[in-house]
Amino acid sequence: MSLLAARYREFLVKEKGYCRPGDHKVIGRMLLAYACKDTIAAGMYDRLCYTVTGKPFFKKGPFHFSISHAGDLILLAVSKRHPVGADVVEICRMKNAASTYLHAEEADRRGRKDAQWMRYKSFIWARKEAFGKLSGEGIAACSSRCNVLGRLLYENKTVRFFDRLFQGEYACSIAAVAGASKIVSLKIGAEELLRSVAAYKNHLSL
Repeated sequence: MSLLAARYREFLVKEKGYCRPGDHKVIGRMLLAYACKDTIAAGMYDRLCYTVTGKPFFKKGPFHFSISHAGDLILLAVSKRHPVGADVVEICRMKNAASTYLHAEEADRRGRKDAQWMRYKSFIWARKEAFGKLSGEGIAACSSRCNVLGRLLYENKTVRFFDRLFQGEYACSIAAVAGASKIVSLKIGAEELLRSVAAYKNHLSL
């Protein structure tokens, strides 16, 4: 599996007349175009579809993907073999977040100071969101009934979480079924991404 990341503010500098403030969706689509540019070039691209809960997918696409953004960071998780769900959380925003979404087994704060607790809650929330995207349940999976420290199933297969800390600011988690391999992370600069997807932007309605 691959995890592609881009920083939003870089695009505001490179593309002042193209990327509007707050328009993270455009860059998410760019990352998707970057990930499937070889497929598009081969004429195999099929337009995006959406489930009833809003999960995007390729109707006849060659891989599974999940997009998330928080603060300045946009992430795309891609897997050729396994369904995936990804979420990223800006840790500083969890400082005053309520803990009502925590399962009883997730709510143990013993030995965790404030900064550690805030980071811990960020990863728990990211896992819940990632599982919701993987399963298609969406935000419904983010309740206290869901214990992401325990065993979760998707299509009768055990779910595995891959957690990443980005630049000390963001907690990211990818949910995939057991058997998924390790994550390969790649940060893509605005200049490289814009150049790479220029010929394919129309395919993704950019």
